[in-house]
Amino acid sequence: MTSQTLPLRSRYESLQHDNSTMNNELAQQVLPQQAQPCFQSSVRADKRIELKFMIDSVLAEQLRTWARCRLEIDTQASAAEPGNDVYRVSTLYLDTVNLDLFYRKGDASRTKHRLRRYGNEPQIWLETKKKIKSVVQKRRTRIDDSELDQLRITPRVAQLDDAPCAVAEREIQQGDGTGGHAWSDWSGDWFRQRIAARKLVPSAIVYYERFARVGDSSCGPLRFTIDRGLTGHPLHAWSVPASDSKSPAKSGDVEILELKFHSIMPPIFKELLARFPLVATGFSKYRTCLKHSQVC
Repeated sequence: MTSQTLPLRSRYESLQHDNSTMNNELAQQVLPQQAQPCFQSSVRADKRIELKFMIDSVLAEQLRTWARCRLEIDTQASAAEPGNDVYRVSTLYLDTVNLDLFYRKGDASRTKHRLRRYGNEPQIWLETKKKIKSVVQKRRTRIDDSELDQLRITPRVAQLDDAPCAVAEREIQQGDGTGGHAWSDWSGDWFRQRIAARKLVPSAIVYYERFARVGDSSCGPLRFTIDRGLTGHPLHAWSVPASDSKSPAKSGDVEILELKFHSIMPPIFKELLARFPLVATGFSKYRTCLKHSQVC
């Protein structure tokens, strides 16, 4: 049995072996200089480094204490849950009807497309995420709940359905050849075009609680998050409910720490890796949800 098929607790225990050398290598790593944030109109784009670590609940509490002494409350947390550094995240993942993202097949598996709500906010983020090794590229737009039906609209450019994704992307960037665009001026058009080109539909809703702190350093902005209480279930509707009452926990007492930064690891994160027994790992909330729901 491979580590990917082990129960989460067993995976965590197996990864504890010989992590000190790995953490030292991570702390010394110099990462690509081009990983910088950028913002354009209503679409936010970001390219950064993300490192994930599986931790148990005892270590997670120690790390929360460590972070509260050194980092500020994330503005996303204070917006979703005023005065708090913990908030609820609800994410609807999109996939093909054949679950190409889940099985890592074809063009649809290269980028995650998802809809995300923070706490009970009436707004939803349309988001894409592409990861190559530790470098993550994100693009996102915020829309109102009432705009979700826009994602059901069939594109006016019919060839988007059959054209390879690379060709469709080029058509999207260049417009419809008349100086205009094949879609309306709705802020979520870029996302709608992408999911139409890849034939993506709602697949599963995932919930978890996020602890988030942020800071700044000579290396740029940084973000520290710990996710716990992962739940979820298959969902095939264009909806992002803010709460979940029917799904059991998927991750037990295992929590997920993420360190996020641009270009070079900040000194404060090097201090963290030297002090705590952290285990670098990959982890997919979407795949974990579907596996535990016995869909695949």
